[in-house]
Amino acid sequence: MLNIGGDFSESLSIYWDILALLEKQEIPSAKSAVYNNLGRIYDELEQYSLALEYYEKAEKELAKEEYRDVYNYVILLTNMSFSYRKAGDLKIAKKKILQAKKLCVKTSGEYSLQMYYIYNHMAGIYGDLGIYESK
Repeated sequence: MLNIGGDFSESLSIYWDILALLEKQEIPSAKSAVYNNLGRIYDELEQYSLALEYYEKAEKELAKEEYRDVYNYVILLTNMSFSYRKAGDLKIAKKKILQAKKLCVKTSGEYSLQMYYIYNHMAGIYGDLGIYESK
């Protein structure tokens, strides 16, 4: 995510310019990356509904690709889960992080670095839900 010294307005402007250039081309993975980064900025600004809107756009772009970039999809699902958690929708936050976990285990293995972040976030969600024991 581009963040120029904490100046999110300049970062947003740059991403909008990139998106304008991409509109003339059909490059779903690039559009998805831009939408994901826009979502992250709005998440940082605590504008969770806007963040989630851009994450949904990113997910739709990735779905257009025959061979989806699974690593970036795992990151996107994790980002979505964080925003849903911050917005107070723990049910969807849990659903998204479990999707990320399933994909990550399938492609990178259960002991990858990404799984560390996923498990850490899962622990927070489960704690928020009052689930403290493994089934």
